[in-house]
Amino acid sequence: MTTPAPGNLGEVTVRVISVDIGAGTASVRVLDNNGSPITPPATLPLGVIRVIVVPAVIGDVLESVDNGITAVVRFVDAGDTTRWSPSASGTPLRSTEGWVKVGTFTPTP
Repeated sequence: MTTPAPGNLGEVTVRVISVDIGAGTASVRVLDNNGSPITPPATLPLGVIRVIVVPAVIGDVLESVDNGITAVVRFVDAGDTTRWSPSASGTPLRSTEGWVKVGTFTPTP
């Protein structure tokens, strides 16, 4: 790993905490390696934020960023693992965009 120095570019993980479409900005907080915020909110232009869409895995417990509801992934589209469903039938299919993994569901025998 290269030691950061003045003038270097770097990457950090941020969590988007609010969006103002009209202003074209989002408030973000930088996260540590455990996913905990380590900075106060900062406002950035939407154009500099690249949203990371993660693949879903059967058994993942996902939480909606919009409304806080949770769902267990019971179906994953074989052609696009970012498309999932809480139903084993595969309908309705949803994107993992706007959802974060908060745990893993393990059924008890």
